[in-house]
Amino acid sequence: LYLKDRNIVALALEMYNNSNGLDELLYYINSNVKARKRSDLEYNTKCLQIIPYINVVYKGETLLLKKIKDGDRTKGKYDFPAGHWSVTDKTIQDCIRKELFEELGIDQYKIKSSIFRGAIPLSNDIFSVSYYHLGLIYTVTLHDDTEIFNAEPEKHQISYLSELTVEDICKFDNWLVYSLNKIKEEDYEKLED
Repeated sequence: LYLKDRNIVALALEMYNNSNGLDELLYYINSNVKARKRSDLEYNTKCLQIIPYINVVYKGETLLLKKIKDGDRTKGKYDFPAGHWSVTDKTIQDCIRKELFEELGIDQYKIKSSIFRGAIPLSNDIFSVSYYHLGLIYTVTLHDDTEIFNAEPEKHQISYLSELTVEDICKFDNWLVYSLNKIKEEDYEKLED
């Protein structure tokens, strides 16, 4: 699924960032989403694909995927589990459940909570993924008895943020750094309240 007018989405994101209106942003997205083939959207500069980036918290740890597939432009990079919101997903939450099952074998009943944290700012750099994708940041907390396994071992390896070296972290893409910082800021604000 996608949003048609990149400039309007940029304005909606700016308004969201100024007012912290998460509900308003989600309402805008859900009210304006359209269906189209992913191949038609991949490099379409007038549309934005909607991608939930899923910060999975398991036993207090942030789970990341290290991309390992040969020929993949993201090989060697770390990423949240993520995926395209497709026409078969009625809601963004359906998409999140689908991606967690496809990538990590996580049953939907093992999800304790799913919280929308915000959107990754759009980029004006045509070589940036944030030029073509509207990245929506979610934190999904799993029940402690959840069994996680790598359902796509040819594509990625499972890692945890606490296991990474400074060298690994220095190679993070800007969108991942932004997402982790946004989550950290919100968590600190909740602690202060």
